[in-house]
Amino acid sequence: AGFWATAGSPYITLSSPSDLTLDAISATGVSREGLVSWTVTTNNGAGYVMTIKSSTTPAFKSSTDYFNDYTPSGSDPDYDFSISTTGAEFGFSPEGTDTHSRFKDNGSACNTGSGETSGKCWDGLSTSTKTIATKTSGNAPSGSTVSVRFKASIGESRNHTAGNYSTSITVTATTL
Repeated sequence: AGFWATAGSPYITLSSPSDLTLDAISATGVSREGLVSWTVTTNNGAGYVMTIKSSTTPAFKSSTDYFNDYTPSGSDPDYDFSISTTGAEFGFSPEGTDTHSRFKDNGSACNTGSGETSGKCWDGLSTSTKTIATKTSGNAPSGSTVSVRFKASIGESRNHTAGNYSTSITVTATTL
């Protein structure tokens, strides 16, 4: 005789931030950045994983031109956002205490160390998911803030078309 008390089913919630608008970048040699933040909350003892992907390749386009998806120099994200003088690229850098190890740094390189330096460890969007944050325990009721810094940059020798550029990204959080 007796009964089992349960704490309820595991849950996960993800906030819905406002859209990000970058200032006009119609001149050569100009960069613009912006930050979007989500709060992810789960009572799942195993934690969560958060991913990002874009709906198109390249991700950041207008009706007449586009920015290439940022391409790191190797398999790891680039510590600094760097493009050629003739390039136009759009990339992202996750930030927060739950940032995935691929985006952690040691103060000079990514995917090494345990640091999380703001505005460092840049990668490009893709139509395939990329993991940006993980936590191996629950975080309810307060949750965790995961931010993603986006950057669009035009090289000093690039003749780029002025216009309204946009992208549609999907951020997903699932329990482990």
